[in-house]
Amino acid sequence: MSSSIFNDSWYRIAGLRVSLLLNVSVQEQTYRGKIWFVLKDTYNQNFFRVSPETCQFIEALSTQYTIQEIWERFVEDHPSQAPSREEVTLIISQLHASNLLFFQNDANNTEIFKRITATRHKEFLSKFTSILFFKIPLWNPNDWLTSVYQRLKQIPSTLILLLCAAVVGLGVITAVSHTDTLFDKSQGIISIDNLPWLYVCLSFMKLLHETAHGLLCKKYGGQVKTFGLMFLLFTPLPFIDVTSSWSFPNRWHRVYVGVAGMAVELFIAGLSAWLWAHTGAGLLNSIFFNLMFIGSVSSLLFNGNPLLRFDAYFILSDYLGIPNLYLKAQKQCLYFANRYILGTAGAQPVAIDSREAKILYTYGVASFLYLMVVTLGIALFLLDKWFPLGVFALLVTLLTKAILPFWKLLKHLNNPVTQPNRTQAISATLGLALVASLLAAFVPLPYSIKSPGILEAQQFKIYYTESDGILDQILVNNGDMVKSGQVIALLKNQDLQRDLSIIQSELQAADIEYRVALNQSWVDIGSTLQRFDSLQQQANELKRRLDLLSIRAEFDGKWISPNLQQLQGNWIRRGQIVGHLINNHSYRFSAVISQEQANDIFRSKFSTGQIMVAGQSEDIITVDRFATIPYQTDKLTSASLGWMGGGDIPIQVEDKGGNVAKESFFLLYGFLPEKLPASILPLHGLTGIIRITLPSKPLTYQVRQFFLQLVQKRYGI
Repeated sequence: MSSSIFNDSWYRIAGLRVSLLLNVSVQEQTYRGKIWFVLKDTYNQNFFRVSPETCQFIEALSTQYTIQEIWERFVEDHPSQAPSREEVTLIISQLHASNLLFFQNDANNTEIFKRITATRHKEFLSKFTSILFFKIPLWNPNDWLTSVYQRLKQIPSTLILLLCAAVVGLGVITAVSHTDTLFDKSQGIISIDNLPWLYVCLSFMKLLHETAHGLLCKKYGGQVKTFGLMFLLFTPLPFIDVTSSWSFPNRWHRVYVGVAGMAVELFIAGLSAWLWAHTGAGLLNSIFFNLMFIGSVSSLLFNGNPLLRFDAYFILSDYLGIPNLYLKAQKQCLYFANRYILGTAGAQPVAIDSREAKILYTYGVASFLYLMVVTLGIALFLLDKWFPLGVFALLVTLLTKAILPFWKLLKHLNNPVTQPNRTQAISATLGLALVASLLAAFVPLPYSIKSPGILEAQQFKIYYTESDGILDQILVNNGDMVKSGQVIALLKNQDLQRDLSIIQSELQAADIEYRVALNQSWVDIGSTLQRFDSLQQQANELKRRLDLLSIRAEFDGKWISPNLQQLQGNWIRRGQIVGHLINNHSYRFSAVISQEQANDIFRSKFSTGQIMVAGQSEDIITVDRFATIPYQTDKLTSASLGWMGGGDIPIQVEDKGGNVAKESFFLLYGFLPEKLPASILPLHGLTGIIRITLPSKPLTYQVRQFFLQLVQKRYGI
């Protein structure tokens, strides 16, 4: 904010007698090689950074003298360091806004009450706009953490670090050696059966995570006075308030407090990885896998992401020596817009030098874009799961990211600060709005859709036993290549053989009767011939069933039957699966196209698509031949595409097999080229994603299609 705002306000503060409140302490800190002072409100645990010159003036404030008298004395004693009247007015205003000043003048009590009321109103508005992430304090854990730390401090820090490094290294080695198994297991991490255990493990891990923050904060002399629950997407998780670490003089101590939580999670993840690899299938094995997943992938993606205001954000802020990095980055970007777009000459930057300005610009833009993506992603997720809550999240997003900023812009344009450049500011605002509207309405942007699917051999067949019998001979081993017509296995059914022998004997007798009737009794020929035909049909049926006891390959391919050897010598009922025959020479990707996507698929001309197969996502398969099936179905090609199998497609609750989708869909086949890169190994049954590139469309069209599809999906309109 420019100090020029307060040019006419000196008379309002010159006669005031003020001082810092007793609960405000001052502590020296070093940021990026420069000395600064932190004002700490010990009651509210708020922290404010000021320069040495400003701190010297603030410490000189006293109710024995007016601000006018203090400033004049400061000018006499420190003429080169004394702040201007505008700067003093700004300092007093900021301290007043933060409720850090004691006023001897009774006339200001009303103003202070108004300021407190306004502050509480802003806090309520902030909590309302952060409805998807809010906190509820429950308990003061300070004494408990002190007692725990007194016991743990007997363990040498070097020993703890070596133990953590060894366990994390062991976990990495275990994970690398079980990569394929890990991937298969991760497919069901969000399955319905695993979700309750995933939440239990997440809560346990976050409790240890927050406790580690608290213990490190106690180690370096901080106070931890709040333990409670934070609701992230209405999911309760534990949290501990360690904001007192912000006042630590040593920045590395602040960094260590931030790192502690992730270090504990990685330690638990490494230990859980080893235990998971050395336990058999069951509940305990699943719990170890969940802990490993949360402590590694989840921890690094969220707590390790500096663009989110979790651990990595505070670590980066301390490392760079820029407290309140996110807010300062926002203000620096607003300064750029105010100064260079709106033309406000008196706008003041937040950055103290060019290096800090570059950091703030970079972080401000990156964090804003990332926050928008995450916010919209959460809203779309809620729309899919809980539609009313998703609509509410979208409205809150619209309010906080569009309506409120627009309202603030209008207020700023009417502010006296912009009076000299109001024409330029309004023209620039309208010009940018017009350009943005034209770009959104007329400039084509890349347009594509993504759909889940499964990789299939174009020629494949599931072999069932078509006749009861004992598995007598297995002529082809699992994984062997076979030729069309080759016998794979033989079953034996003595009952069918006996029945066929009986029928054949009766056929011979019927043939004799028929010949006798031809010579002796023409009257009996009809009935004799009818009986002969009936016996012949029975014999043909028995022969057909006996022939089905031979399992033959219908085409050239690879025979897949890993468990067939275990069935040899056993009675096999009709309809039991005995194996698969797959032709490895040609594959297709069978994609599930939702009803909302069908309009774009059937009405647009597209020529290319990119397939990413699970486990081989670093390699992209480009396809240019497609076939669409123009009728709906609800039967999934594989249960692995549905929720029960770890996929994204909702399934019918009553379907125990997990193959029937909740909503009907269309099938699209993308045919893989004959020559694939050597790094790609196509395997029948692998799940994946296909991205179909459609003709470019303007942003307004894409947004309109999204909402129309959403309404159609939810309301059938």
